[in-house]
Amino acid sequence: TPHSYMQPRTGYAGYLDLTGNFEASHLQGMVHDVAFRESVNNAMKLINHPVFMDSIKQRWGQEYADLLRPWIKDIANVHNVDESYAQGAMAAMAAIRQNVISTLIFWNPGTYIKHSATALSMSLTQATPKDFAGALSKFKVGDIFQSAKDLISSKERIAPDPDFVSAMKEITDPGDKGQSARDFIWNSSALMRNRQGPYMDTIRGAYNRVNDAGAFQTAAEIRQASINIGRMPIAVGDSLSAMPTWYAAYKNEFALNGDHDTAVNVADRAMTRAHGSKFIGDKAGFMRSSNTFSGELARWFTPLMGFWNHNMQNLLQMGWDIEAVKNRGMNSEPGATIGSISGRFIATVIVPIIIEELAAPALSQDKAGGYGRQMFMATLRYFGSYVPGARDFTNAVAGGYEPSVGLLGTVYRNLSSFANDVKNKGVGKTVNQDWLTHLMTTFGFATGVGGTQVGKTLTGIGGLATGRERPQGQAQYRQLLRTGHTRPTR
Repeated sequence: TPHSYMQPRTGYAGYLDLTGNFEASHLQGMVHDVAFRESVNNAMKLINHPVFMDSIKQRWGQEYADLLRPWIKDIANVHNVDESYAQGAMAAMAAIRQNVISTLIFWNPGTYIKHSATALSMSLTQATPKDFAGALSKFKVGDIFQSAKDLISSKERIAPDPDFVSAMKEITDPGDKGQSARDFIWNSSALMRNRQGPYMDTIRGAYNRVNDAGAFQTAAEIRQASINIGRMPIAVGDSLSAMPTWYAAYKNEFALNGDHDTAVNVADRAMTRAHGSKFIGDKAGFMRSSNTFSGELARWFTPLMGFWNHNMQNLLQMGWDIEAVKNRGMNSEPGATIGSISGRFIATVIVPIIIEELAAPALSQDKAGGYGRQMFMATLRYFGSYVPGARDFTNAVAGGYEPSVGLLGTVYRNLSSFANDVKNKGVGKTVNQDWLTHLMTTFGFATGVGGTQVGKTLTGIGGLATGRERPQGQAQYRQLLRTGHTRPTR
């Protein structure tokens, strides 16, 4: 890991950077070095050991062995692949990409339904329905979370470390029980803290907040507030499955060994296996793009790819377990059972495809053609979404663009529609009835404020007020507010 800040002065004299543009990167790099240097060095010793590498090649193959060194180097030199370190034009491109994603998911019901439901399905592959339901029941609807005291309550309770009991009493006795539960989880798990950590709480966010001033700072704060508001339902949906998953795994492991640190590690692993993580080492090689023009361009083809890549790993693991059952018999691997394999197939393939279809607008044109066509299109979108580049094409064929399956086509389509609206207005022609949606989308792309769904809802309200739209029944009102129209449109 880079640690030039520890090198003695050489006497070199040069121009000073008085802008402060690199200070946040320097601070972030120092923290990364302190946190990871020892672990990275130890991991590199293992990877470079000939016996270890020979074992990897024999058991997993040369391809997997070749992935290890680039993987550990990207963890060590995270400033080369973490977009938060990007500067200049690359930082501007990254900001625009973030604007596009935020605009498309801002209070988009389809995105929230898909994310929350698939996250729940993934959680159930890590905790049994009974364990998960028991954990979820601890999180009251009003408070969402229950007392952290119950985390270690069990008939088979093993006496924990006295320091841990003291800490638990200190956390849970005062204040609201729900807040205590959240504090316990976040204080125990760095992984969970990082999962929901807002930008303004990061080193870079705090540095920018202190140093920016005037209109620029106000604009940045408005943009960040809009992004947070738009992603809030996703964060809530994610928490409703991620936290019970962590909770159930922690409770089960703690009941077995009574060791808090071990239980936290097991809970972190279960949550990561179900939902993935932001850690650079948990990302596939093609998602660890460099902070260069080509690297940033590649990120435009892989937006929100974390879910699809993580699900692909689950599918590969399921394939290995099927092979283990075929060649070595039942229980030859921890997941090599018919019950485990079939449950994961339902959770990672069948359920997401069904959710993909159910999350479509009530009267969308994709509903035409019968259930056979609907399921075929949903299946095409699902499997096509695993392949960067191809996912743009398959999703366009199967019903249109959205942020989880590519951005370039989405940006082009919306900007061209907005340009046509401006052109038609200028020459006195009739403007497209979705002009407000195109305007709000373009404004969101440029600023990160608001979203496409705002334009659609306002279009629907405007149509209702002018009499252009005449919804009949609850389904058409829902369709109107979600798409801006009561009839299917493309």
